[in-house]
Parts: sequence; structure tokens; C-alpha cells
Amino acid sequence: MPRRTEEWVRQRAEQVEVGLARQAVDAVVPARRKVGHWQVQAVRLRAIAARRRADGQPFGEIAEAASIMLADIEEERRALEQKVSELPPEVASHSRFQDVVRALASASDAMRSVLPGN
Repeated sequence: MPRRTEEWVRQRAEQVEVGLARQAVDAVVPARRKVGHWQVQAVRLRAIAARRRADGQPFGEIAEAASIMLADIEEERRALEQKVSELPPEVASHSRFQDVVRALASASDAMRSVLPGN
């Protein structure tokens, strides 16, 4: 059995952290692939809706597109919530996993801001 020096303990802790990071990344890969697109679209739709509101023009098709994307985002959030229940707590609370949760929430809020009444 190897001697448990400070260096050995540090290396072992790093290996555990790398393993947790990999599990967290693997769990969020599908959402990470989509969230960037949704964030870009949210900015674009919000800008178009603001211009149309300011000009007094209708923006129903913009709101409809935001509504469809919002439904997709919410579906992805539900899938991620399901994964949380299946993952070890150390993985579910990992920063890489939580970053995607926050990004989805941000994209969701941005899409909601495009909808009428917001």
C-alpha cells in the first residue's frame, strides 16, 4: 500500500474532482449544446420585440417564436431536473452542472420577457 503523503492525498483529491467534473459535464452535454443557441435567439427576439413595441407595430410572430423556444427550454429544464435525482449529490452540485442550470434559467427568463404583458 502506498504511503499517504500530502502529495498523494492532493493527487487523489484532484482525481476525484476530475471524475466529478466529467460526470457533471456528461450529464449536461445535451443542454449545453442547445443553451447557447437559445441565449442568442433570446437576445435577438428581445431586440426585435422592443423595436416593434416602440414603433407600435405588432410582434405576434416574435412572441410565438419565443413561446415555442420557451417550451423547448422548459422541457430541457425538466429533463435536467430528472437527471439531478439520478446523480450523486456531489455531481448535481458541481459548478459545471449548476452553470447549465443557471444558463437555462436565464434563457427562460429572457424568452418570457418577449411575451406580451412583460
